[in-house]
Amino acid sequence: MQTIAYIKGKCKYASIFEAKEFVDMALIAKNLSFTRANKYLFRNLNISLSAGEILCIRGLNGSGKTTLLKILAGLMLADKGEVSWQSTAISQSEHYRDSLSYLGHKDGLKLGLSVKENINIQLALSNSHSTPEDISQVCKRFGLLQHASLPCHQLSAGLKRKVALGAIVLKGKPLWILDEPFTSLDNKSIDIFYEMLTQHLTNNGMVIMVSHIPMSYDARKVIDLSVNEVH
Repeated sequence: MQTIAYIKGKCKYASIFEAKEFVDMALIAKNLSFTRANKYLFRNLNISLSAGEILCIRGLNGSGKTTLLKILAGLMLADKGEVSWQSTAISQSEHYRDSLSYLGHKDGLKLGLSVKENINIQLALSNSHSTPEDISQVCKRFGLLQHASLPCHQLSAGLKRKVALGAIVLKGKPLWILDEPFTSLDNKSIDIFYEMLTQHLTNNGMVIMVSHIPMSYDARKVIDLSVNEVH
């Protein structure tokens, strides 16, 4: 299994991030509990994440990893506990949804539309400030330029994932919440997105991620839902 190590310094495409430095932020979850079929998936879970940090969520199949991501993204409610963004409960925050990009198991693409159309729609809906040059640069890094006019239903699973990840990068949101982002990617594409993710953290961005690929970061926190521990 590939292990990804922290890469210091500027990325080759760092110019697309230069205008996306983020101010200090904080995501806090207190006493989160969730049950399924009268059993706790997790209980009294406490999380704190600050600017420039990544939280990696691990656990066995069915341990609640995706459920926890959805709760932190505001897509599900916990049975108990609260998630806050900048000291305001996310259910009451006017800015939280505007501050995050979420990618689940599905790529979230409209398969009848082209690569370029899918990216442009997602950026318009997220009020992104990315320029056409930014879009071309990210598509070039992911090897998508030659596929830009193809409808997404003609793409392989790996290419679809790269379209979805490219949109995450280009939206320019401070918080990325990602469920197995490296699914279907080859090793070269994994390395490319890892560079983008690293630059995001360097710019004080935040990442919450489920991944089976071992990763090493200076500012990493890990939750193992198999034992309900944060370390």
